[in-house]
Order: sequence, then structure tokens, then C-alpha cells
Amino acid sequence: MGRMKEELMRMKETAYMDECSECHGEGTVLQEVPMPHNFNRDIGYIDTKTVTCETCSGAQEVERLCYECSEWVTINVDESSILCDNCIDIRDNGLGECDE
Repeated sequence: MGRMKEELMRMKETAYMDECSECHGEGTVLQEVPMPHNFNRDIGYIDTKTVTCETCSGAQEVERLCYECSEWVTINVDESSILCDNCIDIRDNGLGECDE
């Protein structure tokens, strides 16, 4: 019984991971950097540099968040689900409002 309980707890604590929408799974994004004029150039211009994505911190994926309450969608629900297990229980059983 102990192993099964541990596995169920792990499933409740492990979120589905989706591709980061900011960097599209690359871990980096292009950031515009203004370059001022100088002695060699008479006008300034906008340059770009590659930086680590702030949304996923370079991990290339982020936790899937519940559409209703913004909690993690954990692996103990269907893989295509956009609702957390609490919101699914509320929807199916009419138990009240979701914890936010």
C-alpha cells in the first residue's frame, strides 16, 4: 500500500509540461537592443541579441496551468486536459468554487 500511495502523491505533484509559448521550445529569444550613434556611425540603430527566455528560464517547457484557476494540471488527469483535478471534481460533482 505504501508504494501505491507514494505513486499517487507523485502524480498529484507532477505537472504536465507544454512547449513554452514565448520561445517556442528553443529556450532563447531575440531581444532588441538600441545601439546609440558613435564616432563611426552618424545615427543609432536597433540591434538584436539572443537571451535566455524569461518565461521558461531556458528549460524550453513550462507547466500546464488550469484554464479555470491557474493551478498545475497534474499527470493524474487526462493528458489532453486543460483543467486541474480540483476543477474537474467541481465540474462533475458541483461541489462549489475552485480554490484560487
